[in-house]
Amino acid sequence: MSTSAELHLSPRLQALLIACQKACVAECCGVEAFDFSPLHVASFLSAFTGRVNADETATLQRELDVLAEQASHENGLLCSISGLNQLFTLEELHGLVRELKRSIAASPQMVELSDRLREDRA
Repeated sequence: MSTSAELHLSPRLQALLIACQKACVAECCGVEAFDFSPLHVASFLSAFTGRVNADETATLQRELDVLAEQASHENGLLCSISGLNQLFTLEELHGLVRELKRSIAASPQMVELSDRLREDRA
């Protein structure tokens, strides 16, 4: 079976994925090494400011749209993403994009909940 060219991530999107590498390392377990939950995504997005920046989330959402669009041109053949050590069908890639977009969208609420819990302890 032939594979498509490897898809490449923007530096910021690649940094987000690396931050979600929790269970193992991509070189060993591929996409199973990652936890793309809103918790880890929010932690990455709020690491320096304690807040999730709306412009940054919008940029990441657009970059994910571009990634999905790139793969759509591959006629459903297998593709890979730089740094993930995983082959994806078009359907699997779109599922990953949806999961990441949901977690990015939920990130502000995760930070808000964390802030409320911190206040409750005080």
